[in-house]
Amino acid sequence: MIVVAGDMVIRYAQDGDPGYGNAVRAFEIDELTTTRFRQHEITRDPILSATGQGWNSRGMHHIDPHRLSDGNWIACVDGYRAADFEFSLGARRLYQKLKSLYLSGRF
Repeated sequence: MIVVAGDMVIRYAQDGDPGYGNAVRAFEIDELTTTRFRQHEITRDPILSATGQGWNSRGMHHIDPHRLSDGNWIACVDGYRAADFEFSLGARRLYQKLKSLYLSGRF
């Protein structure tokens, strides 16, 4: 996600260290041409990270900031948590059903 805020061009990126979706970091783009790219991290701390509990207990993947007409900002984010058994089983059944419909030519 790239956002222009005043005279800053900010790039948000997922930090996958030590694992998938560990945090989201913000970088200011200093130079962007057809042959050069230069950026620096705005802060050493991630702007979003895993909380250890709830909907983002295991990580943060994405930020989608939007400037409102009054000048304030709002952001949509998503997090990562361990799926429980019922959800995983339901997702697997849905996948199997869609696959069988596709293979039978009915989808």
